[in-house]
Amino acid sequence: MPNLLTLPFKSTSAIPLRSALREYIQSAHPETHPDAFKWDINKWENMRKEAVSNAVHVDTVDKALAYQAQLVFILTKIPANVNLPIPYSRAFPLNSALSPLSLNNLAYERANVLYNLGALYCNLATSEDRSNAEGIKRALAHFQNAAGVFSHMLSSALPALESSLLPDTPMPGDLSAPFIKSFQLLMISQAQECFWQRATLGTTGNLLVAKLSAKTSSLYRETAEAVESDSTTSALFPRDWLAHVRMKFHHFASAALFRKSMEDLEASRYGIELARLDMARSEAKKAMEIGRRGGIARAVQNDTKSLFENLETSYNRAERDNDLIYHQVVPSASSIPSIPEIKDVVFCIIPPGLQDPKGVTGEGNVILGELSGWGVRVAVDVYQQRKKDWVQLEIMDRAKHLNVEASRALQSLNLPATLDALDRPIGLPPSLLGKAEEVRLEDGMNRIPALIEDVRRLSRRNLNNIDEALDILDQEATEDEEMRTAYSVDVWTRPTSYEANQELTDQAARYREILDKAMESDRELQENWERWAPNIAALCWEESELEKYVPSSTVNATPGGGARSTQGHARALRAHLESLDDLVHARSELVQRVQRISETDNVTPRFMREASAHARWVEVRPDVFEQAIEEELGKYDRYRTELEESERRQEEALNGIRERNTAFLESRREDPSIKAREVALQALDLAYHQYCDIRKDLKEGIKFYNDLATLIAEMKETFKAWVLHRRKDVEDAPPSEHMRAPQLGQANRFPQPSSHPQAQYEYETIPSQSQPWSHPQSQSQPRPHTVESQPPPQSPPPPLSFEDDFAANLPSPTSSAWQSMSTAPTTTRKKNRNMAH
Repeated sequence: MPNLLTLPFKSTSAIPLRSALREYIQSAHPETHPDAFKWDINKWENMRKEAVSNAVHVDTVDKALAYQAQLVFILTKIPANVNLPIPYSRAFPLNSALSPLSLNNLAYERANVLYNLGALYCNLATSEDRSNAEGIKRALAHFQNAAGVFSHMLSSALPALESSLLPDTPMPGDLSAPFIKSFQLLMISQAQECFWQRATLGTTGNLLVAKLSAKTSSLYRETAEAVESDSTTSALFPRDWLAHVRMKFHHFASAALFRKSMEDLEASRYGIELARLDMARSEAKKAMEIGRRGGIARAVQNDTKSLFENLETSYNRAERDNDLIYHQVVPSASSIPSIPEIKDVVFCIIPPGLQDPKGVTGEGNVILGELSGWGVRVAVDVYQQRKKDWVQLEIMDRAKHLNVEASRALQSLNLPATLDALDRPIGLPPSLLGKAEEVRLEDGMNRIPALIEDVRRLSRRNLNNIDEALDILDQEATEDEEMRTAYSVDVWTRPTSYEANQELTDQAARYREILDKAMESDRELQENWERWAPNIAALCWEESELEKYVPSSTVNATPGGGARSTQGHARALRAHLESLDDLVHARSELVQRVQRISETDNVTPRFMREASAHARWVEVRPDVFEQAIEEELGKYDRYRTELEESERRQEEALNGIRERNTAFLESRREDPSIKAREVALQALDLAYHQYCDIRKDLKEGIKFYNDLATLIAEMKETFKAWVLHRRKDVEDAPPSEHMRAPQLGQANRFPQPSSHPQAQYEYETIPSQSQPWSHPQSQSQPRPHTVESQPPPQSPPPPLSFEDDFAANLPSPTSSAWQSMSTAPTTTRKKNRNMAH
C-alpha cells in the first residue's frame, strides 16, 4: 500500500448537450440553423465522453487537455449560463447518500475537468514504482504537474466560475479557492517527498538529506495549516487525510534531526548529536501517536516505527559512548541551532496544454468555430437597451413634458376657449357640444336622482340590518332575564347579556358610526347636486336650445375703437398660438424621426469587426465594446440639441402669448355681451365636471354600501352563533331545586332565530322599499346593548324634486358671480367609507 495520498476523481454522467445547444442557437442566433453545427455537437459529445472516463492512463491526460482546450474556446462563443444541467459528484462527500451537485454552468464543467486532470496526475504518481530512481522521477513529475493543474485552476478556472454564478448560487465547497489551494500544497509536499526519497537512494551527504527532510516537513506543516485555517476546507477535508499530513510533518522533522545528528557525529559534536537524537525521538513519538489515533495507513506507520527504532538504537549508542568516552555536555533543545531548509527544488509545473490551449486543438479543429461570440450579442443587447432608455428619457419623455407645459400654460390662460368665443359667436364650441351630448345620452337628470335614491335605499337597508342584528341580542337578553327570574341568584351565576355581549354591541356601534358619517356625506352630495342641477339640466337640452341659452355676440356688433383694438390683439394672439402649434408639431415629427432611426439602427456589423480584432482564443466580454457603445449613442446627441432649441423657442412663444393675452383681455373687458358668453360657457363646462364628479361619487357610494352590507351580514351571523351558544348553555344546565315556578308566557322560552340569507346589493337589482322606515327603539323593554352615542331616529327625507326654488337661487349663466363661486366637489364620503374596511 503506498504511503502517499491519492486524490479521488469526481464522477459525472451524460448531459443533454444536443438539445441544450440547439435551443441556445435558436434563441440567441435565430439567423443560424442548429443543423449547421451537427459536427460540432457530435465532436463535443465524443470528446466529453473520453475526457471524463477517469481511466488512470497517460493517454487520458491528452484527452482531458484537449477537452479542456475546447471548453476554453467554447466559452468565447457561448455564455457559461446556458440551460445545460451538468452533474458532478463531490470530491469528499460528507454523506455517502449525497446526490451529485448539478449546475447549469459550462465554467463548472471546465473547473471539474481540471480537478479530475489534477487527480489523474496524482493517481499516475502514486501508481509508479518508487523503489527505483526512474519510478521516483516519473512520480515526481506527475506530482508537480498535478500541483500545476491546481495552480492553473486558482488563477484561471475558479475566478471565471465564481464570476459566472448567479447571485443566489453559492460557490461549490470542493471548488473553493482555499480547498484547491490545500490540494496544490499537498501535491507539492508529496513531490518534495519523492525528491527526498531519490536523494536517500544515492550517496547524498547527511547534511543535504537533513535539509531536504526539513523542507519536506515544512511543506507538510504548511499544508496542514492551510486546511485548518479555512472553515469550509476543514469541514470537507477528510480527518484521516489531515492526520496523515500532520504525521508526515512530524516524521520528516524527526528524519531531519536524525540525519543532522549523523553529520554531528562525523564532526565529533557528540553532545549535540545526543541532543538532536533526543529531539528526533520526541518528534517520532508524536508522529506515531497521531498515526495510532488517526487511523493512518499501515505503510506510513511502519515507516515512522522503523525510524523510531533506528533512533532508539542510535540514541543508546551515543549516550553510552558519551558517558564512557567523550563526556561532552549535552545542550538543551532550545540552544540547538535549527536545521536550515534547502531552497525550493520542486515547483508547480503547468502542463503546456493548459498554458496554450490552441496548441492542443489547432486553429481549424475547434468546436463552434463559425458561431459569433456571445460577448458580441450581449454587447448589442446592452447597446439596444441603453439606446432605448436614452431615447425614452432624453427625447420622448422630454418632448412629452414640454407638450404638457404648453398645454397647462394655455389652460391657465383659458386659451383657445377665449378666442373661440370671439371667432365663433354663433354656435357652440365642439368640446362643449360633446360634453352636452354625453350628459344627454346618459339621461343625466334622471340618472343622478336614481343613483341618489339607490344610495339612500342601501344606507337604510344597512341600518335595518344592524337593528335586526341588535334585535337578536335583545331577544337573548329577554330570555336571560326570564331565566334569572326562574332561577335563584345563587344558582344562575353566568354573566348577564349586557356583560357578555359588550364586544358585539361595540362592533355594531362602530358600523353604525361608519353609516352615520357616510350618510352625512350623502347629504352633502345631495346638496351639491341640488346646487348644480339647473346648469346640468341645461346640458341635456338640444343643440339649438343651448345656442339660445348661451349669449351670442361678435366684435362687429359693437363697432368702435375698442373693437378694432380687440381684433388686432386677437390676430396677434392667434399668430403666437399658431407658432406654438408649429413647435409642438415639429417636436412630434422629431420624436417620430428618432424612433424610426432607432428601430433601423444595427450595430452588429461594427461590433463583429471590433471582436475580430481580438485574438480568436480570447474571451471577448461585453465591456470590451464600451467605447463603441458610447460612440454609437453619440450620434443621437444632435436630436437632444434640437429638442433643447425647441424648448427655448417654446418659452419665448409662451411669454409672447401671455403678453398678448393680457392685452387682449384688457380690450375685451368693456364688452359685456362677450363677457356674458364667456361666463355662460365656463358655467356649462363647470356643470359638466360637477356632473362627472357626482356620478362617480354615487357609484362609489353604491359599491361602499354593498361592501358594508356583506360585513354587516357577517356580523349578524356572528350574533346568531353567539345567541345559539348562550341558549346551548341554558339547555345543558341541570334542573335545580331552587328553580322557581315558571311565569305565564314562558312555555316557548327559547324560540329559534329566523334565518336571514345574506343579501348582495348591486345597482341593477336593488329591491324597492314599500314600508316606511321606523327605528326599533319603541320596544317596551330597554335593550342592554344600546349605544349611548347612537343618533336619535329620523324619518327618511322626502323624495327629491329638482324643480324646487333652490335652483332659482343660483346665479344666472350670464352673471359674473360664477367667477367667485366655489365648485370644489366634496370628498368626505371617500374618507368615511374607507373606515368600513
